[in-house]
This record gives sequence, structure tokens and C-alpha cells, in this order.
Amino acid sequence: MKKSKPNDSLKILKFPEISDEWLDFIAQCRSGKTHNYDIVEGPMADDTVWNYVNDFLTGRISRKQFWINLFHSSDIQRWLRGLKYC
Repeated sequence: MKKSKPNDSLKILKFPEISDEWLDFIAQCRSGKTHNYDIVEGPMADDTVWNYVNDFLTGRISRKQFWINLFHSSDIQRWLRGLKYC
């Protein structure tokens, strides 16, 4: 298989993890704001995370509550439990 070289002319935005910047970007996209990136890489908002994002976007929860909810979600807790075995 032929490997292609990265195209330096592409505008790429990368989010290595869920962060305030990621949340702001998701919020802007969901509110209809466009961006100039060709590719956006980063964490996906699964059903649980998306529910928290949606609650934040609609004003049902604050940014602080978003992070609290995310930290206490079952996916994050399962990941944290796995860390103690590393």
C-alpha cells in the first residue's frame, strides 16, 4: 500500500483531549458557526458526553457542571480505575 505524504496546504485542527477549547469548538459548530479547517481531529462525543455537551449548550448546566458530570461518567470512571493497574 502506498503511503501518502501529508498535504501541508490543508488546515488541520487537532484536539488531543477533551478540553475547554474542544468544548468551545463543539459549541460553536453546533450553533451553526462555520470554521476554515479542512480537517478536525479529536475526541468524539459519544451518547453520554453528547448529552452533557447538549445540556451545556442549552444552558441547563454550567461549564463547571459539564466537567463534574464528565468526570463522574461511567466511561471516565472505568478509565480511571484502569490507571491504577498501569
